[in-house]
Amino acid sequence: QRQSAPAAGRLPRRLLSHFGAEVKAYVSAVGEVELTESYENLDLSLIESNAVRCPEPVAAARMEARIRAAQAAHDTVGGVITGVATGLPPGLGEPVFDKLPGSQHNDEFYTDEAGRVRTRTNHSGGSQGGISNGQDVYFRVAFKPVATLLQRQATINDQGESIELVGRGRHDACVLPRAVPIVEAMTQLVLADLLLRARANKL
Repeated sequence: QRQSAPAAGRLPRRLLSHFGAEVKAYVSAVGEVELTESYENLDLSLIESNAVRCPEPVAAARMEARIRAAQAAHDTVGGVITGVATGLPPGLGEPVFDKLPGSQHNDEFYTDEAGRVRTRTNHSGGSQGGISNGQDVYFRVAFKPVATLLQRQATINDQGESIELVGRGRHDACVLPRAVPIVEAMTQLVLADLLLRARANKL
């Protein structure tokens, strides 16, 4: 079953914007080519300035070259999309528990000059116990290489006989640039749902 996530994400985007929240996603790795800079040090307005949807021009050029190399070899390549949601109020979400040691995502609390409680780091990614804490929520989504290859592969047929298979049709060497709007839209849908639940619980 397919989902038209980019189209469905338009309404949640407007809802989130009304409350001062925004979601951005970009390609941060294609194969071994990785953008190591934090989103905080990037100009996210440059995401749509190139075909790869990477906000750093030098890394974008290297990623595009990596995709073209895979395409020329009739191969495919996977990678990572990074997403960040800013302006979210604290308290969204529901408690979940995982198996990470607390020391791996612990953030030290302190009181700033205005008497507000802050954390010195954001190792938890803006979510603690499955609930937003008011900081940016950031995440990474890994995509495997496309399974269909336009090169000969050894396999078997429905009779169990050894044969060679060659993929046919139009297949992307890398789906990451096309997947950025999908990651954004699905994130917006989930956050808008949590925001509406939080408001309903206050009634």
